[in-house]
Amino acid sequence: MKGRVWIKICGIRKRQEAFWALEAGADAVGFVFAKSPRRITLEKAQALAADLPPEISKVGVFVNALQERVLDTALRCGLDYLQFHGDESPVYVNDFRRKGFKTIKAIPVHSEINPLECTRYGADAILLDTAYKNCRGGGGKTFNWERVSSFRVSGVSMILAGGLKEENIIKALETVRPSGVDTSSGVEGEKGKEKDKIMGFVRKIRFWEEQKERRGK
Repeated sequence: MKGRVWIKICGIRKRQEAFWALEAGADAVGFVFAKSPRRITLEKAQALAADLPPEISKVGVFVNALQERVLDTALRCGLDYLQFHGDESPVYVNDFRRKGFKTIKAIPVHSEINPLECTRYGADAILLDTAYKNCRGGGGKTFNWERVSSFRVSGVSMILAGGLKEENIIKALETVRPSGVDTSSGVEGEKGKEKDKIMGFVRKIRFWEEQKERRGK
């Protein structure tokens, strides 16, 4: 996740959604295997993943799942990243790293973030998300980005999530300066993911990066 902003479109459930993300230039798509309106079956995710080219990463999202189930899902779907949104322990997360998987640990932002809480997981990246009472993400609400504007953990990439969409993504990037961003509800309409919203979200980030690079020169 070095260089340009790593972009993940999460909650993919249909083939056309995955290919919209690919066409837009996203770096990854996320399959939710936990309880959620965007939950996808193993069989469907396996079929979708098999259709995707290697240049787009496949991320599996889990919440307090049995390790055996996560491993079986990861192998059958050819997942590149395992993203954990529950109460998984550092031992749990690190076990998958030892098996050769890249890992992302979600941290709900209540107030101040303790760097030790993030480093103890040994994950490749931490995902800072809005804290919800009744769900583990995907609620479509932002949190106060100023709380994490100066937050950095050496050697760990930071992904920003929580209510990100085309209308607020530039402010989010300029405030937090994350390594990556993750959106789901922000690119949805009444009937699910929308091509124009996915395209707009990704293109706005890439244009911002181009402008930033030009200003730097």
